[in-house]
Amino acid sequence: MPRLTILVVPAGVVLGHLAAYGLAHPHAAARDEALAGHGHFTQLALAAVVLGLVGAGWAAVRDRRGRPVDLNWRRLAAWQLIGFAGLEVGERVIGGLGAAAAAGEPALWIGLAAQLPSAALVAIAVRAFPMLAAAVAGPIASLLPWRPPGVPIAPMCAARGRTDRRGRPAIPRAPPTLLCSA
Repeated sequence: MPRLTILVVPAGVVLGHLAAYGLAHPHAAARDEALAGHGHFTQLALAAVVLGLVGAGWAAVRDRRGRPVDLNWRRLAAWQLIGFAGLEVGERVIGGLGAAAAAGEPALWIGLAAQLPSAALVAIAVRAFPMLAAAVAGPIASLLPWRPPGVPIAPMCAARGRTDRRGRPAIPRAPPTLLCSA
């Protein structure tokens, strides 16, 4: 399994989990009763968000370096199905109900179905993140008096239009503070 998929699977599972319990138990009292064994969910959701952001950031870095973002939503959905089913069965087993008790929970079946659109949404978000990051980082970087490492800089202001003996642009020696940003 590609590393990017590993990072974003928990985000998809949590998204599908939220949809499943919201659809299976639309009334607040029923939802509170069904979620009684989910004391861990806040920590799980936080970890999933952090991992999802790390995965999206990694996708942005890969895109910036010219490498394609390889995230297949079908493969992501398959891993999310396994993760969600394992989570639901594990919750029942830890709660002392046994694995078979999960089959009687409507949220399990709705959650399994919800993993498909959840995987598609996560894949779209991860693929869109590099474009969003570039759109936000571009204007911010133009305000900086320096350039982060790896960002190409223009020739020095004093060297604009000059060439050396071989016709190449002349770049005189100077401290980095004299570099132009445009």
